[in-house]
Amino acid sequence: MEFKSEEIFPTLDANTYEIIEVGSDKLLVAPQIPSWLLINPIQMQLWETMQKGTTIGEAVYEIATNEKYDIDMLIKEIQVLASMAINNGFYQGYTASKRKFASELIMYLTESCNLSCKHCFVSSESNVEKKNISTNKWLEFIDEYSNLKKGEKVLFTGGEPLLCQNLVKLVKHAGFRGLKVSINTNGILLTEELLKNLRDYLYGIQISIDGFTRKVHEDIRGNGTFDQTIKSIKMALSICCNSIVRISVSVFPSSYNNIKMNMLRVLKEIDPNRQLVIIFNPVAPIGRATGKKMSTSIEEIEDSLRTVISQLTNEGWAYESINSPGVYQDKCGIGEYLVVHSDGSISPCNFSPEQKQFDNLNAAFEYYKSKYGQNVVANSKKCSSCVWRFICYMGCQIRNNVEGEGMLSPECSLGRKKMVLNNIIFREHKHREEILQEIN
Repeated sequence: MEFKSEEIFPTLDANTYEIIEVGSDKLLVAPQIPSWLLINPIQMQLWETMQKGTTIGEAVYEIATNEKYDIDMLIKEIQVLASMAINNGFYQGYTASKRKFASELIMYLTESCNLSCKHCFVSSESNVEKKNISTNKWLEFIDEYSNLKKGEKVLFTGGEPLLCQNLVKLVKHAGFRGLKVSINTNGILLTEELLKNLRDYLYGIQISIDGFTRKVHEDIRGNGTFDQTIKSIKMALSICCNSIVRISVSVFPSSYNNIKMNMLRVLKEIDPNRQLVIIFNPVAPIGRATGKKMSTSIEEIEDSLRTVISQLTNEGWAYESINSPGVYQDKCGIGEYLVVHSDGSISPCNFSPEQKQFDNLNAAFEYYKSKYGQNVVANSKKCSSCVWRFICYMGCQIRNNVEGEGMLSPECSLGRKKMVLNNIIFREHKHREEILQEIN
């Protein structure tokens, strides 16, 4: 990052951020933005000096003189500090009340599925009977959304979306309307012909794999599924060269060891070019997982699999956390997308029990935006004094609802706060390493 010594580093009112001790480092948290900075003792000295209104050059000279520090070292520390502050949006102004709403349309084309997975939150299986809306109605929803949200994302899922006879038509139509189109599939029905018909319109394709040995995967998804899943992942990588190919790994309390012992080996075999994007998904305690001891949270997953995630990224794979790394951390995603179900009802979240029929997509958009879009946390008395409020964003509302707290009740505990803090620290250390590599 280029800067001039006579420039003044941006200052902030001390009331707009809080300082948390993290060993010898300091975590500066600006809860309203929301953003944070993890800075070391030397950076803290620079920060405090520059917050007095001194120029960058004056701050470097003052600390170099008083502390006998090397000037080149101080300049490098300022470069890291400035890069982290800008990348984290630490000076972007208060944006918590401007939460982006409905940036993705999720379309459950069917609740039928060719599998009957143990943890399916939709409880999909081959004999599900539910009235499906017509292809023309799906096309109308796509048109409405493209008018509301030009250039945003649409996801086709299910059930198993490949069971929808007009899938190719819907994908092409959404692509023509300028939307970024993705498909989530179990991969069993994928063929080369289908992928070749879809590839020019696909922004991404996600294939589920829930174990990295045949026994573990098939215990969850059924006999004969492991080899076909591996084959489909390879096909997608080969044919959809210009699309993002993800694998989604649902993580159970019983699957941590399988992931730790086998994941890296399997990935090296099926993806030697490191094209895949990896997602770990928590298991929600709803649908077929209700009442079973198989639910997990993303905080638990990222804490338990921290070493695996580091290995994956160090080996060259992209890890995509379902926690947004820049603005919201460990958040409830309700309201950030609209979900259209196979009967035409609309909800604000994949897991939400709140499904309503609306005259059109715009009516659903306005209804859920007013209910969930902006002030859910701001209006929560329990969250009002918490420094993490717009970072945590109340946790998973569905998990709270299942556990009897009710929708819009914060998931709040010392353990959760510790996990949020640990995730921030872990990511900021990696962020600092990346910046230092660029500078060097």
